[in-house]
Amino acid sequence: MRLESGTTTYSHTIYADLLFHVVYENTTLEGGYIPQVNLHKASASRDWGICREQQIKNQIDVLNEDYGLTGIRWRHANTTRTKNSDWFNRVAPEK
Repeated sequence: MRLESGTTTYSHTIYADLLFHVVYENTTLEGGYIPQVNLHKASASRDWGICREQQIKNQIDVLNEDYGLTGIRWRHANTTRTKNSDWFNRVAPEK
């Protein structure tokens, strides 16, 4: 690490694998489902519209932007999915 004009720069980057776990109630967007989609095929097809898997990529992009000055880079390692209505509906605190 070296200091330059009040900022810190790093000579090495730490890569952190990021695992996403999607808990969903049903296969709708409202039900929390993010389908497994080949992003390259989805982006090449104008009929598919916005790919929901893109949400995960966008979130990783935000993390990398926010952690940009720390020397940490996040990368998507895997996404797992569990269909469980009870888990999905109990995610928010009870009122």
